[in-house]
Amino acid sequence: ISQGADSVDIANVLKNLANNYLCMKQYNKAEDCYLQALSMYRKISQGADSVDVARTLNHLAGYYINIKQYNKAEEYYQRALSMYRQISQGAYSVDIANTLNFLASNYFHMIQYDKAEDYYQQALSMYKQGPVSVEIAHTLNNVARNYNDMKQNDKAEKYYLRALSRFRKISQGSYSVDIANTLYNRGVNYKCAGNESRSREVYRQALDIYIRLDPTNPNIQRIQNYLSSSQQRTTQTEL
Repeated sequence: ISQGADSVDIANVLKNLANNYLCMKQYNKAEDCYLQALSMYRKISQGADSVDVARTLNHLAGYYINIKQYNKAEEYYQRALSMYRQISQGAYSVDIANTLNFLASNYFHMIQYDKAEDYYQQALSMYKQGPVSVEIAHTLNNVARNYNDMKQNDKAEKYYLRALSRFRKISQGSYSVDIANTLYNRGVNYKCAGNESRSREVYRQALDIYIRLDPTNPNIQRIQNYLSSSQQRTTQTEL
């Protein structure tokens, strides 16, 4: 990287390098490049709030999630969220919605389910202020997964069905991996609730779509293993 005056181009290169190092699991190099980029963006903005600074804070938070330092991730996400809110001045912002979603997922990893639910709901509320987005469906799925882990299976099913309805509207009657993933999650939820027959039913629906669209998806093997063991239990019960 060249010497001399700070520039957005150099900061962008540093951030891209960091992303690349993260993909290569060279975590120390990734962190170093993110921090250099963050410092440069701050100099460029002369200490003022800026989208580039906020986005790099989000990238750093994602990096800390990758190395399971969830408290640090929370710190950087909250800093990014505060900056986005200052920039938007109360207006709709997809960046705010995304950061709320990221924070919720981080709290989910920290097993702080109540906080996760709160931030997911804030993200949903923000997404709904903008154009209809696939992110609403993904967030509904995340809310459902959170309820699943809280063993509130009925609430989880409610949100999975809302996500499924949105994904089907988006795909306009075609199959999609998002639909398969939501069906798979419903199967997990039914399994956790002890409803094996319903679990098998939705797992088979998911399996059919995975085989058509994503034949290397690891959920295929998981479903097949479950269906096989479930069939063995049914056979033994009938004997």
